[in-house]
Amino acid sequence: MTRIRTIVVVSFTVPIVIIAAWIGVGGIHHTNLQRGYDAVQVGDSNQRVVELMGQPMVTEPCFQTSNCISYEYSVYFERWMIYVDQNNHVIDKINNEGLF
Repeated sequence: MTRIRTIVVVSFTVPIVIIAAWIGVGGIHHTNLQRGYDAVQVGDSNQRVVELMGQPMVTEPCFQTSNCISYEYSVYFERWMIYVDQNNHVIDKINNEGLF
Protein backbone atom coordinates (compact mmCIF):
# COMPACT_ATOMS: atom_id res chain seq x y z
CA MET A 1 0.00 0.00 0.00
CA THR A 2 2.83 2.46 0.70
CA ARG A 3 4.29 1.99 -2.79
CA ILE A 4 0.99 3.00 -4.38
CA ARG A 5 0.75 5.98 -2.04
CA THR A 6 4.28 7.05 -3.01
CA ILE A 7 3.47 6.80 -6.72
CA VAL A 8 0.30 8.87 -6.24
CA VAL A 9 2.09 11.56 -4.23
CA VAL A 10 4.93 11.79 -6.76
CA SER A 11 2.45 11.83 -9.66
CA PHE A 12 0.77 14.92 -8.21
CA THR A 13 3.84 16.65 -6.78
CA VAL A 14 6.12 16.59 -9.83
CA PRO A 15 3.70 18.40 -12.18
CA ILE A 16 2.95 21.01 -9.51
CA VAL A 17 6.68 21.69 -9.02
CA ILE A 18 7.24 21.93 -12.79
CA ILE A 19 4.34 24.36 -13.24
CA ALA A 20 5.49 26.49 -10.30
CA ALA A 21 9.03 26.66 -11.72
CA TRP A 22 7.69 27.61 -15.16
CA ILE A 23 5.61 30.41 -13.68
CA GLY A 24 8.53 31.61 -11.55
CA VAL A 25 10.98 31.72 -14.44
CA GLY A 26 8.41 33.51 -16.62
CA GLY A 27 7.84 36.05 -13.86
CA ILE A 28 11.54 36.80 -13.60
CA HIS A 29 11.83 37.09 -17.38
CA HIS A 30 8.79 39.40 -17.45
CA THR A 31 10.30 41.67 -14.81
CA ASN A 32 13.62 41.87 -16.68
CA LEU A 33 11.91 42.68 -19.97
CA GLN A 34 9.74 45.37 -18.38
CA ARG A 35 12.77 46.99 -16.73
CA GLY A 36 14.64 46.94 -20.04
CA TYR A 37 11.64 48.34 -21.91
CA ASP A 38 11.28 51.16 -19.37
CA ALA A 39 14.97 52.04 -19.81
CA VAL A 40 14.91 52.06 -23.63
CA GLN A 41 14.52 55.59 -25.00
CA VAL A 42 13.79 56.88 -28.50
CA GLY A 43 17.17 57.55 -30.10
CA ASP A 44 18.97 54.66 -28.35
CA SER A 45 21.00 52.34 -30.55
CA ASN A 46 19.85 48.82 -31.32
CA GLN A 47 22.91 47.61 -29.36
CA ARG A 48 21.58 49.40 -26.29
CA VAL A 49 18.20 47.67 -26.76
CA VAL A 50 19.91 44.26 -26.84
CA GLU A 51 21.98 45.16 -23.76
CA LEU A 52 18.83 46.08 -21.84
CA MET A 53 16.37 43.47 -23.12
CA GLY A 54 18.46 40.69 -24.63
CA GLN A 55 18.14 39.25 -28.11
CA PRO A 56 14.65 39.72 -29.56
CA MET A 57 12.45 36.66 -30.02
CA VAL A 58 11.34 37.92 -33.44
CA THR A 59 12.96 40.44 -35.77
CA GLU A 60 11.03 41.46 -38.88
CA PRO A 61 10.38 44.43 -41.15
CA CYS A 62 7.87 46.96 -39.87
CA PHE A 63 4.34 46.48 -41.14
CA GLN A 64 3.59 49.87 -42.72
CA THR A 65 6.93 51.67 -42.69
CA SER A 66 9.85 50.99 -44.99
CA ASN A 67 13.43 51.11 -43.68
CA CYS A 68 12.29 49.96 -40.24
CA ILE A 69 12.80 46.77 -38.25
CA SER A 70 10.70 45.64 -35.30
CA TYR A 71 12.14 43.71 -32.36
CA GLU A 72 9.56 41.62 -30.53
CA TYR A 73 9.80 40.28 -26.99
CA SER A 74 6.99 38.40 -25.27
CA VAL A 75 6.15 36.51 -22.09
CA TYR A 76 2.79 34.86 -21.48
CA PHE A 77 0.19 37.41 -22.65
CA GLU A 78 2.38 40.49 -22.82
CA ARG A 79 4.43 41.76 -25.75
CA TRP A 80 7.03 44.51 -26.10
CA MET A 81 7.86 45.90 -29.55
CA ILE A 82 10.86 48.12 -30.28
CA TYR A 83 11.05 49.82 -33.69
CA VAL A 84 14.49 50.63 -35.10
CA ASP A 85 15.19 52.78 -38.19
CA GLN A 86 17.74 52.20 -40.97
CA ASN A 87 20.39 53.97 -38.86
CA ASN A 88 19.88 51.41 -36.06
CA HIS A 89 18.26 53.85 -33.65
CA VAL A 90 14.99 53.41 -31.76
CA ILE A 91 12.13 55.37 -33.32
CA ASP A 92 9.21 53.99 -31.28
CA LYS A 93 8.25 51.35 -28.71
CA ILE A 94 4.97 49.69 -27.77
CA ASN A 95 3.86 47.49 -24.89
CA ASN A 96 0.76 45.31 -25.45
CA GLU A 97 -0.96 43.42 -22.65
CA GLY A 98 -3.59 40.76 -22.99
CA LEU A 99 -4.30 38.53 -25.93
CA PHE A 100 -2.67 39.74 -29.11
